Amino acid sequence: MEKLIDDLGVAFRMDQSIGIRLSLQKIELAELIRRVVAETANMSSVKENRFEIFGGEEPLYVMGDAGPLRRAFSNLLVNAVVHNPAGTQIAVRIQHGAYSEVQIADNGKGMDEQSMAHLFDRYYRGTSTDAPSGGTGLGMAIVRQIITAHQGIVDVKSELGHGTSITVRLPYCQDASVS
Repeated sequence: MEKLIDDLGVAFRMDQSIGIRLSLQKIELAELIRRVVAETANMSSVKENRFEIFGGEEPLYVMGDAGPLRRAFSNLLVNAVVHNPAGTQIAVRIQHGAYSEVQIADNGKGMDEQSMAHLFDRYYRGTSTDAPSGGTGLGMAIVRQIITAHQGIVDVKSELGHGTSITVRLPYCQDASVS
């Protein structure tokens, strides 16, 4: 119930063009991602899924708000679990160059073109409303809003029967002395 109220609050702020207010600070993104992956992997609903993290050995800094970023990456990882069968492999790749890049890829069910086209639409669940997913249809819209508020982009590639790959690119904080 708390998550539903929070999701509706975020959706309301998006509708009112209020957006998300960020408290920017230097964040070590790879560490934040490792923690979110560990939290997700330890959820009771994980259904024997396997998580692997590649990269991120070197510190990777972004200017951001840790709370909303944690929420965005948690939404992405939870979706990879909820919308795929037990035993799905979920790979998280962390790398940097011109951007800090986090890719979450699974070998699950994948999505058709219609689902991909509407993935970031508010209240779109991608499954029949008769299916008991427990979702509000706001998670991916919230992800995009958070990443956009951080001057980032979200890219999705998917093939039905072959899995989904979601890549988040955030501006890299090159000055490690910024606090």
